[in-house]
Amino acid sequence: MSHAIAAVQIATTPFETAANLEAADDGLRRAWEHGAVLAVLPELFHSGYCPGCPYHTVAETLEGPVASWLIDRARRFGMMIAAGLVERDGEDVYNALILVDASGLLARYRKRHLVFWERRRFRPGRSQVVARTRWGRIGFAICADMLYRRVWRDYRDQVDLMVVGAAWPEFVHRSTNRPHWLLGRLGPLVGELPRLAAADLGVPVVVANQSGPTHSRVPGLPWMGFEDRFAGRSAVVDPIHGVIARAGLDAEIVVGEVNLKHREPSAWAITSPWDRGRSSIVSGL
Repeated sequence: MSHAIAAVQIATTPFETAANLEAADDGLRRAWEHGAVLAVLPELFHSGYCPGCPYHTVAETLEGPVASWLIDRARRFGMMIAAGLVERDGEDVYNALILVDASGLLARYRKRHLVFWERRRFRPGRSQVVARTRWGRIGFAICADMLYRRVWRDYRDQVDLMVVGAAWPEFVHRSTNRPHWLLGRLGPLVGELPRLAAADLGVPVVVANQSGPTHSRVPGLPWMGFEDRFAGRSAVVDPIHGVIARAGLDAEIVVGEVNLKHREPSAWAITSPWDRGRSSIVSGL
């Protein structure tokens, strides 16, 4: 049986929570209008993503207002919602992704592979998470987690669907629109990695990325500015048919019909690209 899955790609403004929730609410409503049983919001959708943001000031527990807001929307629209948020657990702050429905919290995943400045702001997660739902088993990853083979390896034969929230930059120079000399190769991967993962795991993958410009000061290097734009390209990907719905660079909702149990868990189509002697798809990470 096929189900409609939505990737809600929105442009956020750092620490403008009310405006970000309004954008998310509009996207969730549109996903509901398209009959989605699951809608996925990007990484840190409520706070925005920026290197210099003091995330500890907006971190909250899983009983906090943002999680409660998501549960309220899940009840209102009658669907599951996955979304990235800043989680506080005691003195620790995590880059987390939660799954909710009308009954409440179903799962919480913490980003395992923190990159660049993120290590100054967050604690890393330690393990994969699989949520058992009425629609099947759902696994989770956040943004740069997609680069690392062990993340996907841990989900082999364990899931029927992968959900990814991201705030993946384009890695281009704002003034010239040319790829960054060192990191420019990373931008297009947000479109390639979900397709590789879907074919590898034999299950659909949905990734919701942010859109719009991003700029901030770099933590530890206050004289250095960071200006870029998010890469967009949110997508719903099928393991057999490839990309069935993909967004562009701007805010957009994409919906795709996927069959969550069309392949036996032990049936593998290809050799994993993550198993070719490297710990990551990009050497050096």
